[in-house]
Amino acid sequence: VSLGCDGCASNDSSSLLDTIRIAYIMQAHYSRVRGGCVTPYDILKMATVNGAKTLGRPDLGSLEVGKAADLFMLDAGALDMAGALHDPKNIIAKIGVTGPDYLTMVNGKTIDKEGEVVNIDEAAIAEKSEEVCKRVLRDHSDLYKVH
Repeated sequence: VSLGCDGCASNDSSSLLDTIRIAYIMQAHYSRVRGGCVTPYDILKMATVNGAKTLGRPDLGSLEVGKAADLFMLDAGALDMAGALHDPKNIIAKIGVTGPDYLTMVNGKTIDKEGEVVNIDEAAIAEKSEEVCKRVLRDHSDLYKVH
């Protein structure tokens, strides 16, 4: 079993962290009925190791020599982490990390640090994306017109 998300066009969010949290809450809610619950750490593994297996990507899913080094870091000193640091492997599912991460790396290269994308003009990309959306969807369907 794996977890993933593919964007807000077909999901409520583009956030795998939200997906992990929702999966944990749903499992915990029904745990009394089923007599148990998948652990928060097992849900994290569904989104990492198992997600990589589902995608057929042995180069992803865990931090090991020779793998892609795709990772993110959280600020463990942030107020919303207070009281949770004794159980780090369960933090993401139990707390529900919703804010920006401290650092994001893809293939070993930093692409985001302290909420700022490195070497990318986010405003220009957002503007171009909206132009494409308008041209492809909004100009050809009343369903997607902004009112």
